[in-house]
Amino acid sequence: QQCRCCCCRWWGEQSSDAFRTAMATLDWLKELHQLGLLEKVWPWDRVVLGLRVCKWLRSDLQCPTIRGVLLASSCRCAGSKVEDICETLVHPSFNGKEVHVQWRGQGRVSTNALLHAVKGAAGAQRSVAILKITHLDLGHNDIEKHGSERLAEVLALQTTIQYLGLRGNCFSHVEASVLGQSLRLCRGLTHLDLGENQLGERGAAYLATCLRLCTALQHLDLTSNRVGTAGVELLVSGLVECKSFAHLGLADNNIFAPGANTLSVILRGCTSFQHLDLSRNRIHDTAEKLFVAVGQSVSLSHLDLHSNNIGDDGAAYLADVLGECESLSYLDLNDCRIGDGGLRNIASVLAVCKALAHLDLGRNDFGTLGCHILASQVAACARLAYFGLDAISDVTGSRVASDAIGALVSGLSNCQHLAHLALSRIELGAEGAARLAEWLGWLPLTNLDLAGNQIGDLGMSAVAKPLQRLTALTQLDLQCNRIGASGAEQLSLSMRACPALRVLKLSENEMGDAGARALAEGLPPLQKLQYLSLAATDDLSATGVGHVTAGLRLCPAFAELDLHANQVGVVLNSVGDQIEPTKGDVDAWSCFHIQRLDLSRNFCGLDLDVTAMLGEMLGRSHSLTRLNLMANKISDVGCGHLAGGLGECGALQHLEMCGNSVGDRGAAFLADVLPRCSLLSFLGLSGNEIRDAGARALSEVLAGSVSLAHIELNHNQISSQGCWRFARMLFKYQPLARLDLSENGYHADTGRIWTEVQQAGLFIDHSSKVGSRQHS
Repeated sequence: QQCRCCCCRWWGEQSSDAFRTAMATLDWLKELHQLGLLEKVWPWDRVVLGLRVCKWLRSDLQCPTIRGVLLASSCRCAGSKVEDICETLVHPSFNGKEVHVQWRGQGRVSTNALLHAVKGAAGAQRSVAILKITHLDLGHNDIEKHGSERLAEVLALQTTIQYLGLRGNCFSHVEASVLGQSLRLCRGLTHLDLGENQLGERGAAYLATCLRLCTALQHLDLTSNRVGTAGVELLVSGLVECKSFAHLGLADNNIFAPGANTLSVILRGCTSFQHLDLSRNRIHDTAEKLFVAVGQSVSLSHLDLHSNNIGDDGAAYLADVLGECESLSYLDLNDCRIGDGGLRNIASVLAVCKALAHLDLGRNDFGTLGCHILASQVAACARLAYFGLDAISDVTGSRVASDAIGALVSGLSNCQHLAHLALSRIELGAEGAARLAEWLGWLPLTNLDLAGNQIGDLGMSAVAKPLQRLTALTQLDLQCNRIGASGAEQLSLSMRACPALRVLKLSENEMGDAGARALAEGLPPLQKLQYLSLAATDDLSATGVGHVTAGLRLCPAFAELDLHANQVGVVLNSVGDQIEPTKGDVDAWSCFHIQRLDLSRNFCGLDLDVTAMLGEMLGRSHSLTRLNLMANKISDVGCGHLAGGLGECGALQHLEMCGNSVGDRGAAFLADVLPRCSLLSFLGLSGNEIRDAGARALSEVLAGSVSLAHIELNHNQISSQGCWRFARMLFKYQPLARLDLSENGYHADTGRIWTEVQQAGLFIDHSSKVGSRQHS
């Protein structure tokens, strides 16, 4: 129940009982194998290798019915562990089986160790073809040039790869040229993800050269690579031979209309083309060739053009061909500068798009008239499941009339499959909310977004009544609506009829402690509630938070509470006077099964009494995985109060404490308890007052961690010697992926440190006080 794959990934998240759990579960797996049920447990008939169990699997589990191996890492591991896993992969029991590797966000060092081990295993056993990798996902590992060279060597040996994921790895055109030589050999490659890199036009040129030989390619994602218009033209020349090509992602690439027009070659030549993402580019109304080709692509089902200035003329061109797109199910025209004229053209063909399920027209330049135009046409979209109309405004900036909103929702009531309605930031007000409420109860919604509409208590009272009929509602967003205590009470009464509610967003309202108390009374029936946001809520103090947490204790599925930018740092009585916390306040915050808690940026900081109360709560929050205490003026004394509770958070993975005036004493308090947080992967202490003594105390305990991946100590007062000690610690600490020491007090004579660190393959941010920055 902890994992969608199998128990192995769950083992990787445990601490003290990992060994005992692993051995017990292996016995259970053997029994399943003897009963012939094992193949029904593993996804895709593949065994999953965890980080702690691979050496036992090697000798205890040999199942001939398993066709493949899924290597998925849910936590970081040292290089020796990686070698153990790769040694397992070449065991004779896996001879000839397919191997799927999912190694996302594991850092440069672990990834390089993995590639080195895989290369050695594949090279040694190439003659008998024991290791056969078909799926390799190395996303978000920052492997850069050194890692790309090792990856190229692996690809040259593993030419059977079908899926290659390299998103977010800081690749430039240099890495593209290195990989290109090996990609030529992967003739069976069908899926290539290079999104969120830095390929540029030159990288696109190298990629286009090798893609000419990858004729089986079906999916290419180059999101956020700045390939530009010239780069797109080169890519098209490389993709023309991919006759089964179906998916192209080119969002955020600085593409102008001429580059978009060249894509018409692919749309016309690939009869199976289905998915085109050109969002966040610079395509204007002159991309006529692209729009014509869209109409000629009979199998196109997904078209995303949001954040492109196509205007009314471009909308007219698009409307002329949309009637021929019978398979179109997804259309995103958000933020496209479409006015009433362009909207009229788009709306006129909606009835022809019988398969349309997702329509987003938000942030465009139409208002009341546009809503009336849509109201008369949208009812014909029988399969519509998502409708977005957020932040619309005509050229005069006038708010949408309430009768137009009523007419639009009336038309949407005919869409029997509508599940998600987004009407945020259109300034409904109380009157518009009342017109919306007339038809809201007739919609089969699971997700309702009404954020930023200033509906107030009166509007909330109107909307609360139809909410009681939305029994399938799972997400409700009412942020920034000026809802006070009486509105919170109405909401509390209505949401008791929504037992499926999972996400509730109420930030930036005016309910205060009284509203929080009223809201808390309606929380216990929400047995599936997982997320609650009460950030930036006027007059919400620790007292109100106590009411909320008391109600949330009866919600067994609850996981995340967002309370940033409040007055949680004090305890107030009924008339608003500050008082000292009592045992009842502590009990209200305690015994709480929360997993993620955000208490950052409380305006008055965290009072020492409240800090002590929070420490007691943390001591009983054994399931807490993420804690954000940024900018709360905690100080060294506050760290002392928190330290005892933090030491009991054995599941803690992310701790953010930047901007808290923490000095050497506070760092020492943290150093005493961090070893007990065996799963901690992120530690943020930037913007504090830590000097060499505190850095020394931290380095001594962090060197022994096996899970910590990211440390932020920038904007402190650590000298050259303090930085040197941290660098010495890094050489012993292989899993670390990133250390930020920028804006500290070291000097240029420590340059040799960074040279050695670069040779070790670690990613360090560092700069002098003058603001220069270098990256290894």
